[in-house]
This record gives sequence, C-alpha cells and structure tokens, in this order.
Amino acid sequence: MKKTLFALAILFVSVAFATSNIIKNGSFEKLSTKKSKRTWQFFLAEGWQGYANPSKGNSIQLLSQGANDGKNFIRLICKGEITSFTTDKPTAVAPGDTINIESMIRGKGKAHIRIYWFDKNNNKQKKYFL
Repeated sequence: MKKTLFALAILFVSVAFATSNIIKNGSFEKLSTKKSKRTWQFFLAEGWQGYANPSKGNSIQLLSQGANDGKNFIRLICKGEITSFTTDKPTAVAPGDTINIESMIRGKGKAHIRIYWFDKNNNKQKKYFL
C-alpha cells in the first residue's frame, strides 16, 4: 500500500531548569554544508540527518513555505520503506532532569516520533517513546 507522508516535524526539548532549546537548530534555520556519498542519506540542516530510499519513491526536502516556526521545515515523503530525519547527537541528560518535548506533524498517512534512551556507555536502551 502506497503511503505519502508530509511531515512538519519540529522537535523542541527543554530541561526544566533551562529556558532555551537544547536541541540545536530545531527550526532548521542553519543549512548544512555536509554532503553524502550515499543516495539514501541527506544532510539538509546543520546538526540533522535524513534517511530515505529514493528508489522506493521516498524523498526528503527542506522547504521554506508553510513552516510553523522559523522559516524552514522538513518534508518527508514515504512510499516504501521508512523515511526519517534525526539529530546528529543525542542530548545529554542526568538523573532527575525533567524534559519537555513538543513536536509538530502535518500530513497524511501514519507517522511516529520516537525518543530513544542511551545509557552512560552509549548503548541504546530497549524502551523508547512514540
């Protein structure tokens, strides 16, 4: 079944004692200068990377018309395998920190926001949030 997903995904995370956004370039305002030698990996915004398989009809685009916050947003079209856009680096937190998460998605089809947790040795934990 073909699915098209238009995603406006802006992720804001803030620690309770901090007033600023700890995810860098969360509105995709700074463009990336990084290039990929692989056709399925995209570096459109600084600090972010996307994964798609264009041969399956998937694509990732950075657009500037219709953004909810700032001037840019990421459009993901998924017609086959998973299409994703993630931060380059995990955000460090300590025991007892409170994290507030806000994301925005607009579109058709199904979408998932996943937050993965890593231990102090950078091993991904089994539990994640959708």
